[in-house]
Amino acid sequence: MLLIAAVSITATSCGGGGGGSSNGNLCEQCGDSDGPCNAAGADIPAGARQPSFCPNGADGWCHAALVCTRKVDSAQRRCFPADPATQALDMRFECDGSRPAGTPAATPTPTPTSTPTATGTAATPTATGPTASVAEPSPTPTPAPEEIAVTIDVSTEADGFTADFTVIVTYPPQKGSFGGSAVACEGDSVDPQATDDGNGTLTLRFQGDPDGLVTDGATCTFSQLAGEELVDGDLAASSPTPGLEVEVSF
Repeated sequence: MLLIAAVSITATSCGGGGGGSSNGNLCEQCGDSDGPCNAAGADIPAGARQPSFCPNGADGWCHAALVCTRKVDSAQRRCFPADPATQALDMRFECDGSRPAGTPAATPTPTPTSTPTATGTAATPTATGPTASVAEPSPTPTPAPEEIAVTIDVSTEADGFTADFTVIVTYPPQKGSFGGSAVACEGDSVDPQATDDGNGTLTLRFQGDPDGLVTDGATCTFSQLAGEELVDGDLAASSPTPGLEVEVSF
């Protein structure tokens, strides 16, 4: 029997505008060409799908701040809801079928270009040619700190696999961590026991399923440091338990 592991998380989702008609409201496109999110935020009525920090208003209404950030699976940016008190994103809320990847990088401020001027002497005038203009290089944008959702998927070809198992995820500690002593991981049905040594190793311990079905996996939050950026190949996942295959993505 082939058991394919996939993270299954109940997520709140909404659609959103596109095609240049954004008005900056909840789940609308935003950014350089679409404009900013509505600075007044959004009021989400009772009965509608709301972020995890709701309700924070009377009669079930929820007021949310709006943060322009890219979707986890594309470079497109949307106005995702954030807690108005902390500006923290709900990492499980979906706009246009995708969760938020985190806060966008800060916009760099260009440095003015200076032009050196040749100076002649009063006693002996000297003819000068055209003044050369020396352009200074523009500063490189520095990525802001970002919370990134990392997905760990587990699969097995073993028939009736019921044993507990362990998954090891390695990461570059110079780029951030999974929270050290405060790891945030959510499992498919049961959250795994997660520990992060803060030095490049995240360990997940899953309970076996007595019915022969393994826990499908987990989604853990990676806290990326300012000025750093995770790239393909930075994360690796494996299991010392025989018969298991593990994949990691973000």
